[in-house]
Amino acid sequence: MREIEEIIEQVALVKDGFKPIWDLADEFLARHSEDETLTLAHELYRSDVHQARMMATILFWRLSPAHPEAFTFLRDVVSHDSDWRTQEMLAMAFDTYCKGVGYEQALPVIESWLSGRRAPCSQSRRVPSAIWNCCENARCVSPSCCRISCGSGMRRIRAS
Repeated sequence: MREIEEIIEQVALVKDGFKPIWDLADEFLARHSEDETLTLAHELYRSDVHQARMMATILFWRLSPAHPEAFTFLRDVVSHDSDWRTQEMLAMAFDTYCKGVGYEQALPVIESWLSGRRAPCSQSRRVPSAIWNCCENARCVSPSCCRISCGSGMRRIRAS
């Protein structure tokens, strides 16, 4: 338990930027098992410190390929976090995931994200940025999500 408190104290010192939090998450992952990391991610997410929830978000994304419950937690819980910085970390993590697997391969995951029982597509701040980034190749999965921000302005997704 002391380790969690120390991590929260450490990430709370990060006032600006995301990279130090990514680095702390990577350091933790390198030293701990996936099960330990999953437990820590849940503990960190319970914190009132937004930086701790940001780190938890990274850890959940890193674990999501091997632990589907981590992806589900991100989609159903983290996507509704009230802190914009945690939302931004979620968007960056989702974008990293989609880049890693390739946007074409990520389409089923994007569709799953948008069609969840509490799909966040009605509030653009809650939809991961990867959906915006890959719109050139995306299929429209919901009429309410067809108009999206793509860098320089609004653009309609082309249905494939």
